[in-house]
Amino acid sequence: MASYIDTLRDWLRFKIAENYKGKDHIISDLFERYTGVSGLDDGLNVVLSKGGRFGYINEFGEEIVPCKFKDIKTKHSSIGILVVQDKHGQWGVINGFAQSEDEVEIVPFGAFAMIYDFTLNGIARVVYHDGSKGLIDLQGTVIAHGDTFNI
Repeated sequence: MASYIDTLRDWLRFKIAENYKGKDHIISDLFERYTGVSGLDDGLNVVLSKGGRFGYINEFGEEIVPCKFKDIKTKHSSIGILVVQDKHGQWGVINGFAQSEDEVEIVPFGAFAMIYDFTLNGIARVVYHDGSKGLIDLQGTVIAHGDTFNI
C-alpha cells in the first residue's frame, strides 16, 4: 500500500507533467520548491510550499503571490481577488496580482470571522465576529447585513 507521501508525490508529478509539458526546467524547479500544486486555471496554479504555506504561480513557474498564507479559498480570476488566511488565522481579501511589491488589501485581515468564496457575480458571504451574517462585493463594501436574507 502506498503511503500518503508517495500518493502526494505521484499526484504532484501528474499535475506538473500535465500543466508544464515540455518545460523540464520548470518541472524540476517546482519539485524543489513545492509539495503541492493545483490544476492550471487561467494560467495560474495554487501551490503549497515545503513550509506549509499557500501562494500562486503562473504558467512559467514564477511565484506571483508569495507562499505566505495559511489558506487560500478562491480567486476571482478575471481581476485577481483572493480570499486568504494570514499566519494568525484571520481571513482577508487581497488583490494578489497588484503590480506592487505587496498585495493590496481590500478587506482587512480580521474584519470578519469568516469570508466565503466569491460568486461569479462578485458577491461573498461573510460571518461577523458576533455570528451575524452579511454580503460583501469585490471592493469589500458591505451590501447586506443581518439574518433577514438567505445567504
